[in-house]
Amino acid sequence: MKIAILCGGNSTEREVSLQTAESSLKALLAMGHDAHMIDTQKTKLTELKKNEWDFAFIALHGKGGEDGVAQAVLSSIGIPYSGCGVAASAIAMEKHLAKMIWKYNGLSTPDFLVIEKNKQLNLDDIMQLGLPLIVKPNRDGCSFGLSLVESKDAIFLAIEKAMEYSETIILESYIKGREFTIPILNDRYLGPVEIIPENKVFDYESKFNSGETKRVLSPDLSSKEIENIGQVALDAFKSIGGQVYGRVDLIYCESSKKPFLLEINTIPGMTYASIFLDSAKESGLSRDEVFEIIISESMKISRD
Repeated sequence: MKIAILCGGNSTEREVSLQTAESSLKALLAMGHDAHMIDTQKTKLTELKKNEWDFAFIALHGKGGEDGVAQAVLSSIGIPYSGCGVAASAIAMEKHLAKMIWKYNGLSTPDFLVIEKNKQLNLDDIMQLGLPLIVKPNRDGCSFGLSLVESKDAIFLAIEKAMEYSETIILESYIKGREFTIPILNDRYLGPVEIIPENKVFDYESKFNSGETKRVLSPDLSSKEIENIGQVALDAFKSIGGQVYGRVDLIYCESSKKPFLLEINTIPGMTYASIFLDSAKESGLSRDEVFEIIISESMKISRD
């Protein structure tokens, strides 16, 4: 199969995207596919032709790839592509939309407030969320611009930081608990991976530049807790229309025994050190099996 691995682009997550693409290229070539990396910073998606490619593996992270734009272009051209469709991608990228859908469906997520750039801030509204609170961009991934705010004096600085990455930002009540990320593959949840960051939050530095962040592939959870966390993650993914694969981040509050949904990543990183592939391996799936499932299940979907 001739596969275009779409990567790079112009988002803040360009470097992570290229790493995912390089790892995916090695995997797909080893599986016998005729795979090629296409950097969308150099080759526009609209330049791709249906008769030249059998499939597009989307390794784009962030704006232009994870927000439904690439999916919409590929759908219009008629090239089958990996993972979630246009709507689910757009919803997951707009974190507040996903949270609204979860609340509507009875799924727990931290209370939140959306703030737009150049709009007057109301400190009273912000303080209703309580302290500490999380401030982060509403439309960006990799936890760029994320801050944990523990004092009233630090709120506006955190808002300015988040505004560097997004025209709208989201403020969330801080939920004390254990952080987990749960890969979803073909209508099933894989094993929850516990994230224990060096800092109090799993920000960009903790994700990519810190050797101190721990990933626990076999966390200390009962089978009932694993089922609870996994099912909530799967329900959250399905509620936004997620398809084929993704990764759900949540906080598990042990005092209430309740998972609080944070966000969904519709294009998880696929480097050799990726959480997704590590969890899949722990669940008995090889790297090749993961890619084969993603391709075969994505090919079955009508993108009309």
